[in-house]
Amino acid sequence: MPHQHPNLLWVGRTFGIEMEFTKHGRNGAHITGYDVNRALTDVCEFPVSGTGGDWNSRSNGRSWEVQYDATSGAQPGTSGWEVSSPALLLDEEGECAELKRGCDALMRMAPKISSNCGLHVH
Repeated sequence: MPHQHPNLLWVGRTFGIEMEFTKHGRNGAHITGYDVNRALTDVCEFPVSGTGGDWNSRSNGRSWEVQYDATSGAQPGTSGWEVSSPALLLDEEGECAELKRGCDALMRMAPKISSNCGLHVH
């Protein structure tokens, strides 16, 4: 369908995201892996695992995963967090309520995003 909205092409297909941010908030507060886990646990329907202590953990696709990330610090030699989503689906409107809940929870912590941070969609 040449005029179909691009989001609707993804309805019914799973995807996942990885979001990286520094350990420092824009307000100067220190963000811990426990803070990230708690923020997601408070609002997300999927379970949340990890507090950033397991350097090599990998998401199983069934939970949010909070991981230490050595490359996402604001300056060289500093670190941050990587949050991996569970496998997600878009609804018939091309939206994903679970992704919105997760992103809103992280944004309430006001994380600082440096040029070393990435956002990956799989």
